[in-house]
Amino acid sequence: MNKDEVAIRYKRCPECLTKMTLSSTKCPSCNQKLGEANQHGLAKKPINWSGYLTTIILWIALIYFIWWGFFR
Repeated sequence: MNKDEVAIRYKRCPECLTKMTLSSTKCPSCNQKLGEANQHGLAKKPINWSGYLTTIILWIALIYFIWWGFFR
């Protein structure tokens, strides 16, 4: 290992900054789902696809409601 590489022995939760092992998938303190650790040891947040899908569906429903109520 040269001086540019740093051995990461733990990762931190991005929400509460709790230290945990690299194999952890959920924070024991705040129950946040965790991904892989970056070069600084901070765990990445997984993408919340269900939240994005729900938002898109609700926007489509709102646009349809406005069209139905005012433009038909």
